[in-house]
Amino acid sequence: EDELMQKYLEEERTAEEAVRAMRERIEAHKQELAGKKKSEEEAQMQKYLEEERIAEEVARSMRERIEARKRELSNQKKGIEDEKLKKYLEEERASEEAARAMRERIAQQKRDIAY
Repeated sequence: EDELMQKYLEEERTAEEAVRAMRERIEAHKQELAGKKKSEEEAQMQKYLEEERIAEEVARSMRERIEARKRELSNQKKGIEDEKLKKYLEEERASEEAARAMRERIAQQKRDIAY
């Protein structure tokens, strides 16, 4: 009987040891998976942040190109307006000069007729 009891207790200890070892392996595996999952989540987050940074950079670059184009167009428009104003002023000056010359000729003709 003692021998059977010893054998039974030994088997029970062996079974408990096997269960404990199994629990430890399961827990270790869970920890490994949790660590792997966390690592994957961190990698995904880094990837997302990098994509977000790139998108911001693209948007900033696009805004800068748009602003540069606006300035370019504004300068072109100003140049065209300045050119038109210059041309108008030259035409106005030429017109005034022609009117002055005409007045002088008329005045000369009046003087010539008067003599």
